[in-house]
Parts: sequence; C-alpha cells; structure tokens
Amino acid sequence: TAPIGNDFGLQLEGGGGAVNGHDVYGVGGHLFTRDPELYLLGLFGSYAQSTDYGLEAARAGAEAEFYLSDLTILATAGYQFSDATNLDGAFGSIDLRWYVTNNFYMSAGAQIEKDRAYGRAGFEWQPGFMALPGLAFNANGVWGDDDYHSIMGGLTYYFGASASLKDRHRKQDPDSALFSLFQSIQQEQARICAAYGTC
Repeated sequence: TAPIGNDFGLQLEGGGGAVNGHDVYGVGGHLFTRDPELYLLGLFGSYAQSTDYGLEAARAGAEAEFYLSDLTILATAGYQFSDATNLDGAFGSIDLRWYVTNNFYMSAGAQIEKDRAYGRAGFEWQPGFMALPGLAFNANGVWGDDDYHSIMGGLTYYFGASASLKDRHRKQDPDSALFSLFQSIQQEQARICAAYGTC
C-alpha cells in the first residue's frame, strides 16, 4: 500500500491457495480515499484463475466503509467477468463489523452473485502480547446455495507502529479483494466436481 498525494491511496495484492487439491491464485488492486473518522470510498479490481478446470474470473467494482463509533458498515458492488456462465454477472455485498472492544470484533453479512447468495460471519482478536503486539487471531465462516460452506481460521501479523485493531482497520489497508473472488471460483470447482465426478 502506498499514498498518492494527501488524499488517495493505492493498494496492490496477490494470493493463492488450494482446496481439496484444486489450486487458485490471483491479483488485485484498490484506489481509495478515506477519512479514518468517517469513511472509506474506493474502486477495486481483481483477477483469479484455477488451472485445474481452466476457470478464470475478473471483477471491477466500488467499495465503501462507514465508521460509526464501534460499528463499521462495509459494502461492495460491481460486475464479475468470466467465460464460465456461472461466474459471469453482477455481485454485491454488505457486512456489519461490531467492535466489542478496540481489539476484538464480530461480523456478519451477506453476498450475492448472479443467482447465488451467501451468508457469512467471523471475528478477529488482537490480544496485544507485549512481544508480538501485531499478532491477531481470526476465523470466518461462509454458507451459501448448492450446499456450499467454508470455515477458515488463521493468524495475521500487522507490522508497523503498535495500534488497536479498530485503528488498523480504519487507518491502514482496505480488506482484500481476492477472498470473495476465490470463494466464487471454488464454488464453481465444487459444482463441476459434483456434476462430472472429476474430484
């Protein structure tokens, strides 16, 4: 992430992973402006592919975050482009993130993609260990159409000056543009596996 003048920021990201032996990887970027006391507004794009089934998808959209004391409202909307019919179409999401303390939040939200819908929930906790002040624990679950479900847990380490989790989220990087795109491709992988018995 890097500043562009006094009012804008640019974030680039890349990632990859595998589910049941099926690889997926991609890249993304954000151009945004924010007031850490009030909002973030931005544009984003991302691209991901799975070599196993030749699945590719790209997204372009807008994102917004609104900060209300201990509550953050996050929203995205845009279009997903793909040669695969099931991956091509509009998408949107909204999530509520409640900071129980400045270092612990719980979230819930929903996402729609064409004719699919997902519900999701999660949490993140930064215990503030003196030796590892940037260490945080997180878990996220997603449930959707076609019996899709995913539960992930992990660790994040935030580098830089010591800060509360709330300040990190409102003053540092926007959320990744890749996780929900990976989820879309992974669901299509699961659909192909079930339909053709190729798992």
